[in-house]
Amino acid sequence: MSNAKRRATAHGSESCACGICPGVKRVAALPFFVSLTALVLVLCASSGARAYEDQASFALGLGYANAATKGLPARGAAVGATASWGLDDLWSIRGQLSYGYHPASAPLSVMLAGADIIYLIDIFSLVPYFGGGLDGIGMLRSGAFGADLGVHGAFGVDWLCSRSFALELEARPVLLLTALDRSPVYFTVMLSGVALLPL
Repeated sequence: MSNAKRRATAHGSESCACGICPGVKRVAALPFFVSLTALVLVLCASSGARAYEDQASFALGLGYANAATKGLPARGAAVGATASWGLDDLWSIRGQLSYGYHPASAPLSVMLAGADIIYLIDIFSLVPYFGGGLDGIGMLRSGAFGADLGVHGAFGVDWLCSRSFALELEARPVLLLTALDRSPVYFTVMLSGVALLPL
């Protein structure tokens, strides 16, 4: 058999290790990419959610509010302030104050004060999180004021721009436990700037 035929036969074999055959290259590259992917996942997991560990943060935000209330203006704008404390590499506690304004011929004002605990998932510069907490809610319209107790969920993501600043996008549905018959849910979506301070 000629040398050319021997090379062709060898290149047609699945066990060829010459490094020239395109098909063999793809087969040999597969374990490499699997190993690289596994290494990245391990590094991500081993880094831990340390974005807010041993840090306090203060946030100011602006966003959209919706009051699921019969006979009252639903859509509005909201502003809010949040302070948080990193308990460890996974958990933080927060306190929030927010104000929602719902324009109408008789506008609705909504004030919320709440506290919650959140669980952090650190992915390099992105930090998704979720949690829940308690709220006190006050509503004012046409001189009439009412107060209610609620619980909320918190679902958001932080983008760590630097060691001292982050952008936060959060959705927060509030269930009004003492007003289920008239205004069961108050919902906000807010974009905030977050200042990070080491403890």
